[in-house]
Amino acid sequence: MRPEYLELQRLGRMVDSDALAQEKVDEYSKILHSLPVAETEEEVRILLDTFPEKDEGFYGLDWTMLHLLEESPLYLTVFDNYRPSSEWSDIIAQRISNDKDDLTAVQDARDALGIPTIWLTLNIINESQLKNLYDRFKRSSDKNAEHYRWEYFCDSIRTSEDLGKYLSIVDQEVDQSLKQSMLFEIMEHKDCTEDLLSAISVLGNPAVKRKAKYQSSNPRT
Repeated sequence: MRPEYLELQRLGRMVDSDALAQEKVDEYSKILHSLPVAETEEEVRILLDTFPEKDEGFYGLDWTMLHLLEESPLYLTVFDNYRPSSEWSDIIAQRISNDKDDLTAVQDARDALGIPTIWLTLNIINESQLKNLYDRFKRSSDKNAEHYRWEYFCDSIRTSEDLGKYLSIVDQEVDQSLKQSMLFEIMEHKDCTEDLLSAISVLGNPAVKRKAKYQSSNPRT
């Protein structure tokens, strides 16, 4: 086991911070802020064993430890079979449930709006923005998902400095009319390059190809 976790194990469970010497609190802080991500079940168990009995505040270090726990790829597996104190077990279980609800909400939004994973992967849209867009979709009488993809695409691309990732978005667009409109939008961008115009010619319909050819022959000054 790595020495940082042995040190944390040596300190043991956090106790009432009012009854703890400042030197001890500082020791917890130093160790927690030097901990690497837990890589083994044993290291995850040490984190779980260190949680105090109650969520009464340990100078914020108990929540620092919670975030360290959640960074470990093993923590869900270990938590199913090995729990900290009952109060912290409830807190962690609730956070896991919230995460699952968030994943479900994001999937529902993606399905309804027809937004592929690549939008999130390339950070065209984040989960919060996606859920907000979905809320608008649900409240509106307009249930054409393409309208929402188009509007968000246009708003996003206008302030972007990386047009290449938008071409990847277009490549996965299933609605052909919207796909061609997106290609025109990229060509209208002030930073559209010769390389992008060449790539657009491959993806576009005849009208898009003509526009790309014309723009390539008549570059902006």
